[in-house]
Amino acid sequence: MRAQLEVIAIDGRHALLQGVKKSACGSCAGRASCGTMGSWVTRALQLRTVNTLGAKTGDMVEVEVPDRHLLIASLLLYGLPLLAFFIAGLLLRAAAAWFGASPDVGFLLGGAIGVASAWWLARHAQPAQMVSMVRICNPHALTITNAT
Repeated sequence: MRAQLEVIAIDGRHALLQGVKKSACGSCAGRASCGTMGSWVTRALQLRTVNTLGAKTGDMVEVEVPDRHLLIASLLLYGLPLLAFFIAGLLLRAAAAWFGASPDVGFLLGGAIGVASAWWLARHAQPAQMVSMVRICNPHALTITNAT
């Protein structure tokens, strides 16, 4: 997958990029009563990557995310919380039963802790190597040629 993002900050050898997350909605006539819970709303997307092209603040760069990395990100965002819900829930259920407390409450509390931990981990596990810069779309330098 490729997208064009703007460089908003440079930090050493890393660049902070910003773009607009595209909507999955087709902006149909039924938008006012749509049940997709606001999927037509545009949101800003920021990510950090290694500045391999020497881009400057204000440059538009094309970035690429390999399909393999999209699959890994999907598993981090959806699979890990589900797995953490059941593992932490079962562990706290057993601990609650051991201490004479309600196993159901222990399961729900453990599941909530597991999901919160997994989401925190997924949000902070954004390696800069997942996204790579492909090209600068509008460099600052202008090329002037003499027409004779």
